[in-house]
Amino acid sequence: MYTLIYGAYKNMGDFLIYERTKDLLRKHKGMKDYLEIHAREESLDTYLDQVNATKAVIICGGPGIVWNMYPGKFQLSTNLADIKVPIIIMGAGWYGVPGDDATLERYTFNPSTMSLFERATADGQMISVRDHLTKRALINNGITNVSMTGCPSWYDLDYLHSDFLDPRPIKTVAFTPPARRLFHSQSIAVMSMIRNFFPDARLLCSFHRGITPDKRTSSSEAHWLRQLAQKARDLEFEVVDASYGLENVRFYDECDLHIGYRVHGHLYFLAKRKPSFLIQEDGRGRGASEALGLPDIRGWERTVLGRAMKSARIEVPVITYFLEKYGMDIYSSKVVVDHLERNLKKEIESDFSSFRSLPDTFGYHYSTMVQFLETIP
Repeated sequence: MYTLIYGAYKNMGDFLIYERTKDLLRKHKGMKDYLEIHAREESLDTYLDQVNATKAVIICGGPGIVWNMYPGKFQLSTNLADIKVPIIIMGAGWYGVPGDDATLERYTFNPSTMSLFERATADGQMISVRDHLTKRALINNGITNVSMTGCPSWYDLDYLHSDFLDPRPIKTVAFTPPARRLFHSQSIAVMSMIRNFFPDARLLCSFHRGITPDKRTSSSEAHWLRQLAQKARDLEFEVVDASYGLENVRFYDECDLHIGYRVHGHLYFLAKRKPSFLIQEDGRGRGASEALGLPDIRGWERTVLGRAMKSARIEVPVITYFLEKYGMDIYSSKVVVDHLERNLKKEIESDFSSFRSLPDTFGYHYSTMVQFLETIP
């Protein structure tokens, strides 16, 4: 029995990571029972007797490798020494903004987060990460016991040994809008291009975090999301609320192609050997694209201030976050639509050549994931 620490609250991608993690643990560790703890809402302090009766604490993926990972993303315990079983980090990812090399090379972690990495390493376990950028971020900070296993969401066990599927004729296209308001206008332009590129296709706009205000979505955020949903309807997209679980994206199985900003919409399609074109919002998207050798379509550019900071080698995660939040560090790229359209034409004309090697890429990293799983008690 394991203690599983997870962050699936509303975003479909977090549910996908968690479910695929459990699939891997069931297949390779024979996991039948587990103790589930929500990462940010529950501390382990009140569960220590139960936790310490399990084989290990497993932190289940997601974009958790951030400067304040512990206790900001994962509460764990007030005193890590009170956790007597190994702490294992599985399939975690770096969340750098905007995500270029300047961000990566100067990225640091607060002391409590470093203590978590050191504890995981002291327990004799590799830290499993989902892309090469995350591995570099850790190594740059002196954490070298790292294995690039890929994200658990890469591995749909029903498709492990399947070839890439040629989607033509493309009859149904799923689009996932961005997480950040910064890309609002850009995403409308992308939807317009999709409508023109596939004039006869059924088009769906899938909101992984929904469009309604609630505990997880503020009224102001919901307002611009509803505006975006209306723009999608104006362009004859069907709008889907895909939040709060995987059951709301089962329609992806009937789609031929994905285009959009949500990394785990992208990975859902690729794991089922279907093509997907990801527009990168930050280091999560860049990490996925580079790890899988797929087209690099960046949604942002640095502002004058951002370029000056880059040249001056100024990069403090907290400062960068607020600069980006208020549009001072980066801006929405004006060339995304053209770049995306060129890539679409290129891949269709070349029989999706960039995707043909994906099964081998997934297979290679899956073997590394299996080796990592074998080290878990």
